[in-house]
Amino acid sequence: MQPGLENMTVIGNELALRWTDQLESYFPFEFLRKRCPCALCAGEKDILGNVYGGTVKLGRQAFS
Repeated sequence: MQPGLENMTVIGNELALRWTDQLESYFPFEFLRKRCPCALCAGEKDILGNVYGGTVKLGRQAFS
């Protein structure tokens, strides 16, 4: 059985996750933003392979 998410909260510049097996995970916002797969963050390819978008600001202003 896989553990489920019990609780999540923001602590400073990190997302803190508590799992039902009592383990905790902490992810810095910048880490999450750089790995975001959405078209706004990662860009979007057209039929020719050109990438559009993906110009998200990193830093404190990106999370307010």
